Amino acid sequence: MINKPSLGHLQSNNKVEKSAPSKNLSDKKFIPKEYKDVAKGMEAQFAQYLISQMRKSIGKEGPTSQSEQFYNSMLDTERAKAMANKNQLGIQDTILNQIYPKRLRNEITFNHHLQKQKMALEQYRQNKIKLETNKSQEISNEQH
Repeated sequence: MINKPSLGHLQSNNKVEKSAPSKNLSDKKFIPKEYKDVAKGMEAQFAQYLISQMRKSIGKEGPTSQSEQFYNSMLDTERAKAMANKNQLGIQDTILNQIYPKRLRNEITFNHHLQKQKMALEQYRQNKIKLETNKSQEISNEQH
């Protein structure tokens, strides 16, 4: 007779135990949008390359016109964008792990990033106002 392992620890009261929610889902909210956009764009580029190479591998009956090639190129681009929007290849997660490591994915770091972004935007606005003021002064000085 063959000894079968006990499954009692897996079948506790006929209830399926749910695993804890993945930390990946919760820490994604602390990744700045710019980084997510870069990862999405890189996945879209890869998907477009993949689709174009698959298209080249298909045998064709006759020559294609330039307009058909252009249409297929646009179609490939849109398909790649759709794939990237759904993260179907899973490349975005890998890219994000490289360009924005998990140790940075917390509320403190995210808020610091937002604060730096606001400060940079305010500095840009102030510099723009200074330039416009200097230009208007130069124009008024030239007229006199």
